[in-house]
Amino acid sequence: MSTILRIFIKDLRGICRNIFALIIAIGLCIIPSLYAWFNIYSNWDPYANTASIKIAVYSEDTGFDMDGEYQNMGNSIIDNLKENDKLGWTFTKDMESTIDGVKSGKYYAAIVIGDNFSRSMINFLNDNMETPSVTYYE
Repeated sequence: MSTILRIFIKDLRGICRNIFALIIAIGLCIIPSLYAWFNIYSNWDPYANTASIKIAVYSEDTGFDMDGEYQNMGNSIIDNLKENDKLGWTFTKDMESTIDGVKSGKYYAAIVIGDNFSRSMINFLNDNMETPSVTYYE
């Protein structure tokens, strides 16, 4: 064990005497540490700074009557998004301003809920199943 310790101390003295070797040794210790620190910090809370990202949301959903009760799933989705503050949800009044806002750069993206969304969501129980339409513009 004493031989190993003597070799280690001799190598440390050699590194300390040569300034370039010392700089390289310190760099080999610090650079991976900085990389790990920045990487961990960036992934710690990914939604902390996303509230400023503007996402336009528009619902064309007309809803429908089911057993005498009016259902509108598009409005339910919009109500849930209004409670979510993780992204900058912006609720638009018409399809044209939604798409124009994405093209002009006012919004990062847009989500448009189709006009037959509610009926398609409920009809999955029937034989004539339709896929609900949600369009994403970027």
